[in-house]
Amino acid sequence: MVSRLEKNKKIEKEIKKEVKIEKKEKRKKRNRKFLAFIISLLIIFFIYSYFIEPNLLLVNEKVILSSNIKEDLHGIKIVHFSDLHYGSSINSKNIKKVITKINELKPDIVVFTGDLLDIRYTEKYTKKEIDVLTDALKDINASLGKYSIITIIIILSLAIYIMILILICLLIKVILYMVKKVLQLEYMDLII
Repeated sequence: MVSRLEKNKKIEKEIKKEVKIEKKEKRKKRNRKFLAFIISLLIIFFIYSYFIEPNLLLVNEKVILSSNIKEDLHGIKIVHFSDLHYGSSINSKNIKKVITKINELKPDIVVFTGDLLDIRYTEKYTKKEIDVLTDALKDINASLGKYSIITIIIILSLAIYIMILILICLLIKVILYMVKKVLQLEYMDLII
């Protein structure tokens, strides 16, 4: 005959086993949710990077009031644009849209700073593509001139590009780690 103490130990053992299984299920569910969240973030990031941001054209108007500005310069409209990244973000199809928008603003002066060409695609540019870009830039209408400053910013942008690549690699490592953990948990459940 089984004693009461043995029955209690057996029941206690079964309860501990059930609690352990419940904890594993909760952990597995939490890991799956986290993995789904990370994958969703990556999908959103890539959709934004390839479909939204390249077509995003922001216009911010600022009025500068200062007693230091000479009266004959009052009313001058300066358009500043930057980070064209021709080759990755902007191609020959949508460069005309950018130039049209600049001309619609009727600037007196146009200042371009930032990356004109995407440094990753410099070897792949054909003469035709460069001609399309230069012709488009020639179509900018500015009564007092067009100016460009690009040298330092290309170096900074390359550093930023490298940092982004490092962050993406780290994010991929985290995702792979989480996938590995989820797969291990599922495999462990098969063993038990």
